[in-house]
Amino acid sequence: RRPAAEGLRCMDLTATRRYSGSLQGTVRSGFGRYQYSTYFAYEGEFVNGKRHGRGRLLFGQDGKDGFLEGNWADGELSGPCVREWADGRRYEGGSLGGQLHGHGRLTQGGHVIYEGEWADNARHGKGTETVRGPSGEAVEEFEGTFSAGRRHGRGTLRAADGSQLVGEWVRGEQTGSATIRITGVTADGGAFEAELRGTAVSGKLHGQGSADMWRPGRRPVYGDELQSGAEAAAAAAAEEGNGALSGSADAGA
Repeated sequence: RRPAAEGLRCMDLTATRRYSGSLQGTVRSGFGRYQYSTYFAYEGEFVNGKRHGRGRLLFGQDGKDGFLEGNWADGELSGPCVREWADGRRYEGGSLGGQLHGHGRLTQGGHVIYEGEWADNARHGKGTETVRGPSGEAVEEFEGTFSAGRRHGRGTLRAADGSQLVGEWVRGEQTGSATIRITGVTADGGAFEAELRGTAVSGKLHGQGSADMWRPGRRPVYGDELQSGAEAAAAAAAEEGNGALSGSADAGA
């Protein structure tokens, strides 16, 4: 229950710290605005001098650099919240101890760029990250695990052309064993699918590997049916059962 306030007052605490709002004696209680510095301010509910209840933390003059809004308890943000940045990014999701935490969605320009788990203000755990072009179109999508804001662990990277890479990421870099799946068109205009397996470096197969290629219905496709050198090399490797995938046979994700 909110305590009865004595009225609206202003308190100049220092040259840069100022409070204007409701007081209970000399203690902030009720709705008010606390300017912590020239950059940070809080607008919302206070109880016993602490942020408590609904409120918004503002960054920059009058929030021009963004805000953090939600429910506060004993001075800390906890539960559902909204965070906006000056560049237009918007987070909606959980918080804990003043940090973005739990399940959350990050959008920009009305497009989702990440949805999944967060910890300590960073993407952490399982989630889906979408890289978008200038017009908001999806360029690539990564679905997997994150650690401290970077891709880390098992994941699947999907490109706009339908190809995908399944493998391991370490601190944001794809490395180790991987499987790349692609689709294409043969010289006679027929569709085909391929699966390339090997060791990947920066999203491309490198060194020894193997490949399988087939038409819809799983009929094998041979090298002389294909239109690109990379696909032909992959098909040749598939015929041999275990060939080298390098040079023109590298397939980027």
